[in-house]
Amino acid sequence: ALQSIREDSKAAVPKLIELLAQDPNSSVRSSAAEALGDIDPKDKTVVSALKAALNDSAWFVRKGAAIALANSGTEAKEAVPDLREAMH
Repeated sequence: ALQSIREDSKAAVPKLIELLAQDPNSSVRSSAAEALGDIDPKDKTVVSALKAALNDSAWFVRKGAAIALANSGTEAKEAVPDLREAMH
């Protein structure tokens, strides 16, 4: 049953990516990053969006993106330099 819920929630990924990139409310962007990390952290499009969010103006959006990327495993290896940069 949980797998079915996860599969159904993947339909929300494009909208969540849009919210992460464009919503003027930083709380919405942060929530979108967290949701993307929960729903499909290994998807290349999700990893790319989370990587871009490491440059967000709000620290808690950057934190949410970094945590979500940590859940992405080896799929996020391309984001390692960006994660290092974000830590400085």
